[in-house]
Amino acid sequence: MLAMTRADVLARVERDLNRGHLHPAMQRLASLVAAHPDDLDLRARRAALYRQIGNLVEAGRWGYLTEEATLAEITAFERAVQPAKQRLSAL
Repeated sequence: MLAMTRADVLARVERDLNRGHLHPAMQRLASLVAAHPDDLDLRARRAALYRQIGNLVEAGRWGYLTEEATLAEITAFERAVQPAKQRLSAL
């Protein structure tokens, strides 16, 4: 089985999004973030996708460490994941 590069997976995510296939795009991004947990660009992309579908909690979770996260998203995430120790694990 061939290993896909980060660029290959991101290209597939874009194709999925262009076709309106949100679920596969979300799964692909989740796999990339799991493989590259310190990559803030991937986290920001994941946050943007959740923002697009209106999921403020997940947008806040994945955008928490980025400049793009809104106060509403961060607040939603912080309210949903209590206490702070669990929040840190979720990040």
